[in-house]
Amino acid sequence: MGLDVFTVSVMTAVVVLVAGTLFLLETFLRKDETVGRIWALSFLAGMLTSVAYMIWALDPSSIWPTALGNAAFVSSAGCMWVGCRRFNERGILIAACAVAAGAVATFAAALIDVARGDWAGAFVMFILIAAFAGLGAGESFSGEMRRNRNAIGLAVVLAAESLYYVARTIVFVTQGTESALFRTWFSTESTSLVTVVLTIVALLTTSILRAGLAGVRGVSVTSDLQRTDDGVLRADSFARLFGELVVRAGVRGETVGVVSVRVDDLPQITTAFGRGEAESVATAWRQATRRAAPTQSFVGEDGNGGLAVALLPSSPSEARHVATSVRDAVFDGVREARLSVLPIVTVGTAISSRRGITTEDLIAVARATAGETGTDVVDVDDVTPSAAR
Repeated sequence: MGLDVFTVSVMTAVVVLVAGTLFLLETFLRKDETVGRIWALSFLAGMLTSVAYMIWALDPSSIWPTALGNAAFVSSAGCMWVGCRRFNERGILIAACAVAAGAVATFAAALIDVARGDWAGAFVMFILIAAFAGLGAGESFSGEMRRNRNAIGLAVVLAAESLYYVARTIVFVTQGTESALFRTWFSTESTSLVTVVLTIVALLTTSILRAGLAGVRGVSVTSDLQRTDDGVLRADSFARLFGELVVRAGVRGETVGVVSVRVDDLPQITTAFGRGEAESVATAWRQATRRAAPTQSFVGEDGNGGLAVALLPSSPSEARHVATSVRDAVFDGVREARLSVLPIVTVGTAISSRRGITTEDLIAVARATAGETGTDVVDVDDVTPSAAR
């Protein structure tokens, strides 16, 4: 026997509300990254969607629950995309404005298209959900998320949501809501089942991603130069300082260098041993790197799983000595912490005295050079421009 719309709405609401509550509760209980807060907004919008549609199921004649639910649904998909952009350390202002505009347009479309009844504003909603979910999937396959295997699940969820709504839009326009094809595969009941599955997978993947991210990054402290609570410069602040150092060193013909210290298996440690163990590894690694860095150097974040130490070495041998000291300090720090797992730590160093060299070139070469020995130092001046990128 088939389930009625109200029963399906309640079932979907229970799953979404539980998932959203879990994610929000973790957000409130811990100091979280911007990424986690944006994804929490996505789950909060999903919860609002479920409540609005449940009210609509009780009173289908009222247009306000439909308009509110549609706008919240679009916001939920859009916030997932914005969160992915923030994870990849890209600008989010324009994306956030686009999501806000999309939500307003969806709400207005439902009120304008009130004659369609239950499907008021559905076309605009379908198009925007497909677009935002597709953008989120594309973002999940690029940048830092592309290098994080735990992001595959979220990418698949967003891609599946986008494709489903593309298909739903096509059938909605060409066949109508009363067609057998739409009723079988794209009705409210069918979509609710799809939503339940995607919500559960999205909860798991975003929780894992956020846990790994929180272990890698500290909590930011607002200041002119933003630092985490353990004293490491945030990526944008480090890039600004390092950029100024590179320019001044280039003008004077001095050698500038960067040591890349990476622990790329933190997401795997989170999955296998839990967030607590991953955070302990990250704490030991970050503290050891700061202790071992020379007094006149500065340490900053370099993406997910990476730290960079900017310095002015007098020679390649001094740069190698700093890199080796950092490597040994990290290994000692991890061992002294008596952790149940030893992370894979890689260290690489790049130096240059050429005017016009960019921070991106130096960091890229240091990353590419990173190995477990930590003794390799590459002079970027001897590397072709294409190889340095």
